[in-house]
Amino acid sequence: MSFNGKTICKFQKLSIVWSLILLSVILAIYGVVTFTPSETLFDFAKSSSESARRFEDGPVEVFGAVCFLATSILFSLVYWQSTQGNDFFIFSTRRNVFFLLLAIVFFIGAGEEMSWGQRQLGIETPGWMKSVNRQHELNIHNINIFHGEDAEGNKKTGIESLLNIDRLFSMFWLSYCVILPLLARVSRRLADFASRVNIPIVPIGLGLLFPLNYIFSKLLVVSDLRPSLDINNLYVHYTVELKEALFAFLFLNLAMYFWIARSGRIFSKD
Repeated sequence: MSFNGKTICKFQKLSIVWSLILLSVILAIYGVVTFTPSETLFDFAKSSSESARRFEDGPVEVFGAVCFLATSILFSLVYWQSTQGNDFFIFSTRRNVFFLLLAIVFFIGAGEEMSWGQRQLGIETPGWMKSVNRQHELNIHNINIFHGEDAEGNKKTGIESLLNIDRLFSMFWLSYCVILPLLARVSRRLADFASRVNIPIVPIGLGLLFPLNYIFSKLLVVSDLRPSLDINNLYVHYTVELKEALFAFLFLNLAMYFWIARSGRIFSKD
């Protein structure tokens, strides 16, 4: 199937409308959370099987994990469907390895979100992992070196804070989904380089939803006036879980965009 310039233009306009719809969905979700009583939020978000753990394996976290897994599957499909690889100057590939890397990243994200299913499968955390994991779970993001707090519960500063897994994730979406598309739009040299290497560029409209999601989550915490300190702490944690789930949802929509575009052979190099 071939597409002319008019069809590509229609697809670009569709991606803009798609981004606006997603923005409306995100705004609606944060709006509902803002005006929903704390107790109702926590009863919805907590796990039905382990209420003491509150948000572990609850609907919000499960939704995020499912989105990450679906994202990984879609990027895997796009990778196998890609007919034009990458030109890395000294060697080339048959398929676009960037899609494969994205598939691996989000597969790991799905596994980490649910601690690789250890609670569902009843897997005991190995002793060596339990000794270095802040929550004694089978995952990487809660290992001491990647956690945002030190052993005493204080927020890490300096170089140590850069290894915070949340900060690394923020650097990933900010650089790939926001900075790279904007620079490719204003720099012809960078755009040519990205085209030669065959880096999949995120549509600007969709990419800008990532920082907006981050900003909305921060505003949700700042504007909240819940009187109980204990509830406030839970509310902050709930907002973080919601933000992560919406990031996963946005990445799923990004994978859908690349899959639809790849299926229609809209990419110039594929």
